[in-house]
Amino acid sequence: MEALGGYRTKSSNPNAKKLTVLLSMTVGVGCLFLLQTQLVKPRKPTDFYSFEVKDAKGRTVSLEKYRGKASLVVNVASLSEQTEMNYLSLQELHRELGTSHFNVLAFPCDSVQKSPRWNFWKFLVNPEGNVVRFWRTDEPIESVREEATALVREIIVKKRVEL
Repeated sequence: MEALGGYRTKSSNPNAKKLTVLLSMTVGVGCLFLLQTQLVKPRKPTDFYSFEVKDAKGRTVSLEKYRGKASLVVNVASLSEQTEMNYLSLQELHRELGTSHFNVLAFPCDSVQKSPRWNFWKFLVNPEGNVVRFWRTDEPIESVREEATALVREIIVKKRVEL
C-alpha cells in the first residue's frame, strides 16, 4: 500500500515522531478536559423545584414535577406531641385546595430529640420555586390556609388569562 498523496509514511527525524505522539496526547487530554468541564457540568439548583430528593423507598425524585403548582413544604416528625393535630390539618388543607394547583410535600425529620423546634415548620413555595412565606410550629394553620388559598387563586386566574 502506498501513502495517500505521495507523502512519506516515516519521518526522517526520530524526535518528530515523539513530538507528534506527545502533541496528539496533549490535544486529546485537553479535549476531554473541556468536555468534562463544559458539557457534563452538573446543574446547580436555582430554586426549590430544581432539587432532587430521596423518597421513603430511597428512590431519587425530582421536585421539578411540582413546578407550576403551589407547594406547602413541611418538616414533619412522627414522634412529636403535635404530630396528629398537624397531620390532620395538613390533610384537610390538601383536600380543600386539591392537587391540580397545590401540593403538601412532607419531609421527615429524624432528629426529633436534637431539634424539636424545627418540627412542623411550613414553607409556601410559589409555582416558580421561590419561598414566599414560612410559618413556625406555633403559628395557626388558618394563616397558612389563607395564604395558600390566595396563591392558588392567583395560579388559577393566571391560567385563565393565558387561555
